[in-house]
Amino acid sequence: MISEEKESLGTDIDVSEDFDFILQNLFVICAVLNVSQLYQLLGIFVFHKMLYLRFWVSRANKCVLMYGLFIYGLLNYYRYREAGKICSGDYLSSEEWYDETASKNYLIYQGSLLKYYSRFIVLAVIVSALMISYVLKQMLSIFN
Repeated sequence: MISEEKESLGTDIDVSEDFDFILQNLFVICAVLNVSQLYQLLGIFVFHKMLYLRFWVSRANKCVLMYGLFIYGLLNYYRYREAGKICSGDYLSSEEWYDETASKNYLIYQGSLLKYYSRFIVLAVIVSALMISYVLKQMLSIFN
């Protein structure tokens, strides 16, 4: 245990801060994408003059999506490195996992949330790829 700052090594990692950074950025990305979608829907169905800026809104969406991809990479790095696994309780036994003191000393909820979010994104990409291949197959069968 480190009792003073001068005894600290340069390798001390604040996993809680890393997880909070990821969750805050995911919230911001969701908020920006929702505002952008609302803008586009209002432009399509209510205020047609708003569509004059659709090029710039589309480019902003793509930038936010690229930033989301970067944050997804950071999420996987922070969650699945050794410090992230330890702090998330990956190495706890089932008895320790459900113990009340473990939830106070470990980042079980945050680690589980990030793990399942990461797995959901992978599943969504796989399902999307299967759907695209099915649609392409159907389109090719129409033209043959």
